[in-house]
Amino acid sequence: MAEALGIASSIVSLVDVSWTIFKYLKDVKEASKERDSLSTELSGLVCWLNEVKLFTDTAQPNDPWLVTMQRLSGPVAQLTALLKDLKKEFKLAPNGMPEKVIKPGINKAKSRLLGKVTEATHRLSWKFKKESVEDALKKIERIKSLMIVAVQHDHFALSQAINEILAIVDTKMDGILDSTNRVEEVTGRVEMNVIEIRDQVVHIKDGVSQQQIQMQKAQDDEMLMHIITWLTDLNFKSVQAEKLSQRVGDTGCWFLESKEFQKWVDGSAPSLCLWCPGNPGVGKTILASIIIDYLQSLDHERKTLVLCIFCDYQSAATQTLPNLLCSLLKQLVQDNGLSDPITSLYNQCCLDGTQPSLNVLTKLLSQELGSFYHLYIVLDALDEFSDNNGGREELINTIRKLSNNIHLLVTSRDITTIGLLFKADTRLDIQAANNDINSYIMSKLSCGRLACLIKGRDDLRQAILNGVTKKADGMFLLAGLHMDLLAQTTTPKILRVALGKLPDNMASAYNKTLERVNSQGKYDRELAYRIFGWIAFTRHPLTVLELRHALAVEPDTTTLDPDNLCSEDLLGSVCGGLVIITNQTRWPRDPIVRFVHYTTQEFFISQQDNLFPQFQKTIMRTCLTYMLLDFERKIAKICYAEIVSTEAPVALHFAVEYGLLHITEVLLDRGDDPGQCETPLLITAIKHENLEMVKLLLHREETDLNTWNSEKQWIPLFYAVKRKSTEIVKILLQSDQVDVNCKDSTGRTPLSYAAEEESIEIVEMLLQSDQVIHPYPMLQNGGL
Repeated sequence: MAEALGIASSIVSLVDVSWTIFKYLKDVKEASKERDSLSTELSGLVCWLNEVKLFTDTAQPNDPWLVTMQRLSGPVAQLTALLKDLKKEFKLAPNGMPEKVIKPGINKAKSRLLGKVTEATHRLSWKFKKESVEDALKKIERIKSLMIVAVQHDHFALSQAINEILAIVDTKMDGILDSTNRVEEVTGRVEMNVIEIRDQVVHIKDGVSQQQIQMQKAQDDEMLMHIITWLTDLNFKSVQAEKLSQRVGDTGCWFLESKEFQKWVDGSAPSLCLWCPGNPGVGKTILASIIIDYLQSLDHERKTLVLCIFCDYQSAATQTLPNLLCSLLKQLVQDNGLSDPITSLYNQCCLDGTQPSLNVLTKLLSQELGSFYHLYIVLDALDEFSDNNGGREELINTIRKLSNNIHLLVTSRDITTIGLLFKADTRLDIQAANNDINSYIMSKLSCGRLACLIKGRDDLRQAILNGVTKKADGMFLLAGLHMDLLAQTTTPKILRVALGKLPDNMASAYNKTLERVNSQGKYDRELAYRIFGWIAFTRHPLTVLELRHALAVEPDTTTLDPDNLCSEDLLGSVCGGLVIITNQTRWPRDPIVRFVHYTTQEFFISQQDNLFPQFQKTIMRTCLTYMLLDFERKIAKICYAEIVSTEAPVALHFAVEYGLLHITEVLLDRGDDPGQCETPLLITAIKHENLEMVKLLLHREETDLNTWNSEKQWIPLFYAVKRKSTEIVKILLQSDQVDVNCKDSTGRTPLSYAAEEESIEIVEMLLQSDQVIHPYPMLQNGGL
């Protein structure tokens, strides 16, 4: 770097000298030709030197240009010496003016004047010899040429170096190009991988989203099932499907095509309620299932909902008004999914450990049904709904109030008290058309023994059609009993004789069927009547397992012999078609044994004195024996897989639950402890609304009127109030031991629930009680 600084300094000095002489020559007036030549040469030299200085200033220590400049140090020095000699000849100061000489004895003013004269003299005269100028020009030109040649030589070398570098660069560029191609290839593969990865990520995200959707759906479905199960065990959708499966051909079309029904459907009838009474056995329940199916098949432009209720005399204990409303809510949820209010009610009730009240259910149903433009409710067999304390009227009024646009259709027997509920509504009587009866009969003739008897005998087929249709008088049930009787014949002649003796009413048909039952062997006959008795006189429907156990119990034994259990298939076959086995919703693997029609039970109850004079004692004795059986032995050997408990039921609880008054009294007299029962006996009796059992327990010293269950902390009075059991409430209030002001786990009193249920009569009884009532607990003890 020092060499570069030295060369640059020499060039700067050379430029300064050249520039000083150039400025002087510019002012000389004489010898213009020589002056111009020298001035032009110096001007070009200054420009070239400035360019060289610029390159020198930018040179790096190892720059080839710097080596070239070091070789020019000699010529630069010669040129500098030449120009300095010229400067001396001109006697110039650094500013290009002649030097000023101050002689002794001359003051400064005179000296300045003398300088100006000398300066003017130099500017006006050119006394330099021509030969000297030409000699100086030649020296300047020679030295400058030498420097230019040296620099140009370096340019050539530099060009060669550049060419070599360019060749290397070309080689490198080829390598770079190859590398670039490889990079592009790799980049392409990377891009493909990126695209593939992106697609995989999208696929994974879609999969995760789909999985989240499926998980959410599974959670929603699980919540839906929890709420459906929580609402009620009643499943009228299943009942409707079962009844509809019994439809034969296009039976019931006469009803669907009637003007009254069509006007009810489209809302043009004077009333939105259609009452359809009919005699027993005319097929009201099957027709109700057909109506529901028809309504569901209609193509409505606006939002539509079809709900149904099938009342059943054997399920009266569970078919309470709140439970029926829960069943309507259950169907709504099954068809339309959960809503926030329903989910909130479920969560709140689970949190409180309670069931929704009638008032809450009514308000919620009314709110949910308000979003439907077409709303149909089909209620079958109103006559089989319990009418305690005006239950039927309350049911109809509650349904009517749910919405202003409810199309309500009700079937029932033609009972005066029921007819009064619909005196302002449209009436359409149900009586099976002859064509429907014929279709039903033809279906029976198409299979079994009858099909063989009438094969190729059109005359016999027509005789059966005419005879059974006439005797049935529009009742499918009676026609079915007739066909069962005819199916027992063995020849066409016997069939014709039996056809002429067909009964013309239900009682006669049942008696005729019993004749067929009596014609069986001794063991079949005895088994049939035992089955009839157990089904007719127990307080709740029996499952197949319960009936088999009841029939297997032997007096004075302590064990249940598995060899004494009769076959399930035998239960129906020995009963002449009067008993059927149907699946129940909650435990489909443990079906229920029941009569073919509710009129069958009515018939056997009416014949109790003749056919079953001592059967209540038989039931009591069997139950006592059963409760005392030794169940420590492996009961699984004699029971279905559904039986998981090996502990015998507490005898007292069993007796109270099934309304066995005599057994309950015997067990209490012998000292059985009511405390062994999980649920207090009085609460169990009130739950079943068994007034006689409540009376019996209230007269026992063991009974605590203020006992409460651990779940809700309800005393018996709470249950009586919630079930609107006016008579039971009245009996409880007759005792001064009842705590009328008792509060449950939520702080509510019986009066609070009575007011919520709008049970005016019970509210009045509570307010008239001798005990102090606090309708507003917050006012008690100066709370406010």
